[in-house]
Amino acid sequence: MSNNPQKSLQRIVIILSGLALLGVMILPLSRSINQSPHPLAISTTNSSQQEKLQAIADGYEQVLKREPQNAAALQGLIEAKLKLKDLEGAIVPMEKLVQLFPEEENLATILKTMKQELEKQKNPSSSGLSNNNSENLLIGGEKVN
Repeated sequence: MSNNPQKSLQRIVIILSGLALLGVMILPLSRSINQSPHPLAISTTNSSQQEKLQAIADGYEQVLKREPQNAAALQGLIEAKLKLKDLEGAIVPMEKLVQLFPEEENLATILKTMKQELEKQKNPSSSGLSNNNSENLLIGGEKVN
């Protein structure tokens, strides 16, 4: 019986570590989506980098075909899609991650933020947030400006 508390603690530590990693990956990327790209950044992004990112995303999708509940592959796919600036493509794996860990409110908050950002991108004139408020994100339940 002494293994149960230890396994529970290990599981909690693993989940929290994964969430911290996910938050570190998604929040800065979501902020960069709000900002217009700099001309220098556009010129340095070449097609080979895009191809590498697409190959990485394809690899994660292959893993998910075999193991649909692989949290690490879901996180990797989300990161790759966000780097490819495919916010819409990142939402589906994020929804699966939320389903895998429904007790993690941070994941649901990040998903909600992603969906709001996608809606704002599709309808920039009808967004409820002004550009000044677009960087207000929730981190660990606290609002950060």
